[in-house]
Amino acid sequence: MRCNLGFFREEIVQIDDTSKRALQIFQDELHPSACKAYAVGGAREGISLFRMCNRCQSKSGETLLRLWFERPTTNRETLRNRATAIHYFVQDCNLDAADFIRIRLKKICILKGILKRVKSQRLTLNDWQSLYMVPFVIFTCNTAQQILEYIKMREMKFELFDDEMTNVVKNITRITAVIFEVINFSESFMENRFVVNANVDRNLDHLKELYASLPETLTRIARMEASTLNVPSSVCYIPMFGFLLRVPKNTVFPSSVQNEIEFLYETENAIHVKNERMRQLDREIGDIKMEIIDIETNAMLKLKQLVCQYDKTIRQATHICATLDCIISLALTAREYDWHSACYVDESIIDVDDGRHAITELLSASKFVANPIRQVEILSI
Repeated sequence: MRCNLGFFREEIVQIDDTSKRALQIFQDELHPSACKAYAVGGAREGISLFRMCNRCQSKSGETLLRLWFERPTTNRETLRNRATAIHYFVQDCNLDAADFIRIRLKKICILKGILKRVKSQRLTLNDWQSLYMVPFVIFTCNTAQQILEYIKMREMKFELFDDEMTNVVKNITRITAVIFEVINFSESFMENRFVVNANVDRNLDHLKELYASLPETLTRIARMEASTLNVPSSVCYIPMFGFLLRVPKNTVFPSSVQNEIEFLYETENAIHVKNERMRQLDREIGDIKMEIIDIETNAMLKLKQLVCQYDKTIRQATHICATLDCIISLALTAREYDWHSACYVDESIIDVDDGRHAITELLSASKFVANPIRQVEILSI
């Protein structure tokens, strides 16, 4: 079989699709369901080297591993660094580290598109929901921080990304701390909007305390109004309308207060009006809910600016986690199939003891017999 390897550009081996299929690096197959087989995205990965090696927990890891297979590097240093990292996770004594990292890698998300739209101010409604209500950026930063700090604690030395580690750990720790200090996650999910934690803004805390005490305050005022008007009444707060007095339908107000009564709307059993006491509440307390939302929206925008400021750090952290995902995935595959790293030499020589074809061995019904391969360099005269 003749393999068309194309040409080298910036230490990347260019391999055409035909060669990739012939070498079974990738192998598309139709989905077994007739409904999905010929639909868009109906093809799936068949039995191939990529499928054997792909045990990635995150989408970003799977994407990077596919890139490694599609564009193999010829950089000797990069290959050795990858092999060293894989060897670390193959060892029995480091399996607990691989498990710790793999469990957390599931929460790492692909943020490139969202971060790009954050910087360009072109966020869609779904992007805002992804960023803040189902906070991909926040969970990804927090997970990346846990993984990077664990690597630092275990004193793991990987030359693949050692140069980036110090600054990335420092910055990702800072942005994660700020995010978790500002956002109240439980209330954000309950109210389906961005909610700020206590002790972040004094004015906001005061408004929230005032809002929380409203039921008690309004009950007391309603009793006073009922005594004055001599009819059952209640006071309610409606955003945009403010404070309203609710009284039974067909209520006749005393002539002394008729001039200050402003009718707003009626329901089946009651009418809602404003009187002088309600206007006083509007002046003293105001549209408190909208004030709270305005302050919290402003906090959300400042947090978005912080995300933009640390855009590069977040990308670096997710790339390190994706690289770890690929390395651990390859380590688990090598451990299962007893694969070993090659020794690189400058001469054009292939010297293999007990060589095995990964796919053939996997599909072999009987015991696979390993074979040596000897190819020496031929000198032309």
